[in-house]
Amino acid sequence: MQEKRYERERQAAWDRRNLRTVSTHLRVEEAEKLKFYCNRRGISKYFLIRQLLQEAMAADEA
Repeated sequence: MQEKRYERERQAAWDRRNLRTVSTHLRVEEAEKLKFYCNRRGISKYFLIRQLLQEAMAADEA
């Protein structure tokens, strides 16, 4: 059991050093549209947001 706790602590430390959260607010209606959009495509809203941000940054570098 001790090993599991160590792995989580190590992972949490890595996350703090290497990851940042990006978020936004949407109106309720927009959030519902986003939910349906993602469900139809079989993706999560987090995948979509990450993909859109990465594409925008790549286009800016070109």
